[in-house]
Amino acid sequence: MKVDPYKKNAKLYDTFIGPLTSGLRALGMKMFPPREGMAVLDVGCGTGIHLELYQKAGCNVYGIDQSPSMLQVARNRLGK
Repeated sequence: MKVDPYKKNAKLYDTFIGPLTSGLRALGMKMFPPREGMAVLDVGCGTGIHLELYQKAGCNVYGIDQSPSMLQVARNRLGK
């Protein structure tokens, strides 16, 4: 039986962790600048907060995560 450690707090995760990782998101966009139509895979995508930036820039985004709860938040965020 697999345990989903984020089941209880997936919806609130970005509220607390989002501000702490904003610098990482900016660095990621600088190191890997988005291009229209570029494919982006985020392994351990969590809530999809990083993928959202690339999607808004016209990239095709894909994410995987071990937590079904976090993936559901990502799907809702990305409209998938």
